Amino acid sequence: MRKIGIVNDVHGNLEALQAVLYAFETAGCEEIIGTGDILTLGPDSIECLRLLRSWPRFSMVSGNHERCFFGAFGPPYPSAMAVREAAHHQWVFDRLSEEDRAWLCALPPRIERRMETGLGEQTVAFVHYPMAADGAFLPNFEPSAEALDTAFEREPAAWVFYGHDHRPSDFTGRRRYINLGPMGCPGAGSEAPAGILTGTEDGLQLQKLQVPYDKSVPLRHLEEKQTPDRREVREWFYGG
Repeated sequence: MRKIGIVNDVHGNLEALQAVLYAFETAGCEEIIGTGDILTLGPDSIECLRLLRSWPRFSMVSGNHERCFFGAFGPPYPSAMAVREAAHHQWVFDRLSEEDRAWLCALPPRIERRMETGLGEQTVAFVHYPMAADGAFLPNFEPSAEALDTAFEREPAAWVFYGHDHRPSDFTGRRRYINLGPMGCPGAGSEAPAGILTGTEDGLQLQKLQVPYDKSVPLRHLEEKQTPDRREVREWFYGG
């Protein structure tokens, strides 16, 4: 049966991404889908972007970090961005090629897949986060079945994968909602969350992965590349 590998919030962590892609390849995934935010925070955004752009059958929706680069990026920066965060975004933007920018600008807000199972066809949606009618992301909220039912009230799919808020969760309300957690932001650990979705005779089956990798590599790259907000990234996203 068909297998899809799923990644959330890569955030410039190339070491984690390579480990997860190897796990997907070993498992025989036919396609990989990302729920957005390949870029920024980690030290290797450009390398992650180009690896995934070159990967056979990779698709992704636009995250808030990609949307920052849909047009020109430069001062005055968004008021919600801290000074060092804006500097990191500028550092990434300045390293994007014209082909990179065109690829980012073409990312859709939603991807849908129909998967055959023994119980019939199941529709699965992939988004970065719940969106308002105008396509803007909703403010972060505490996930629950009820809250997600409200946020995704217009969503027709039976399963929804999303990311963005860095809070792993799995709820079933009017449909199933899964946030696998941020692949590129390990916190105090050194494992990358990901998922493999398979259509089986008994319906859809989700295998949740925690793929180990060497966290010292992205930490070393933060210092070698002197990313503008490396101290905050180390403290907030890599466990200090």
